[in-house]
Amino acid sequence: TGIIGHVAKTKESVNIANAYQDSRFNKEIDIKTGYHTKSMICQPIVNARGDVIGVAECVNKLSEESCFTEKDEKV
Repeated sequence: TGIIGHVAKTKESVNIANAYQDSRFNKEIDIKTGYHTKSMICQPIVNARGDVIGVAECVNKLSEESCFTEKDEKV
């Protein structure tokens, strides 16, 4: 299971400072697109019944801090 699948399955947020150091990260997408993923944050989207209906993913924070923070997780 990749990162998105992990988040959907566990209903837990994931904050990754270096995607290439995480074994769940699929490097093939970067290879195909020419994009370079650095940091990422993924959070489950849950309905009123507690069912996961999607996963929100943000990559490569655009700021002096190249990694997402705990404050970002709360937003």
